[in-house]
Amino acid sequence: MSAGCARCGHCCTRIWLNADPRPWSTRALAGVPDPATDAGWAYWLEYSSYGDTDRDDVIRRYNPDGRMRADADFVAAHWAETCDGHWTCDAYDPGHAVCTAHQDRPPLCRDYPWYGEEPGPDRSEHLFRQCSYLADLPPDKRPEDARPLIPLAVISH
Repeated sequence: MSAGCARCGHCCTRIWLNADPRPWSTRALAGVPDPATDAGWAYWLEYSSYGDTDRDDVIRRYNPDGRMRADADFVAAHWAETCDGHWTCDAYDPGHAVCTAHQDRPPLCRDYPWYGEEPGPDRSEHLFRQCSYLADLPPDKRPEDARPLIPLAVISH
């Protein structure tokens, strides 16, 4: 069981993404036909780089009620790309070490950093070396220089 977040803010002020989700936001997709329909999929095939084997993935990403859309809409509204290829979130209040959008945060934030998978060293390479979630890994599986913070909630109980 995870000790949880130590609220250091590092993952909210220096976010690493392997792909920009904003093209899947509601605003970016305004007027783009639903790929779940035959006419919509024909449009996608003609005007995008997706091919016949990509349809299920495109439908999943396009879904207005899906995880990707929630992530993309939140990122488009709150995140800004920095000059070093990372991102920062304006919903994080560093003065109070709190997410001001905590109740409405998207799956991208809610499921950080393991995203429903077992904690493992392959998923920890981009974590801040003091990230409290590194304590979810056995000591021999943590990065050599890892020194995970202990969340105050754990200390006070």
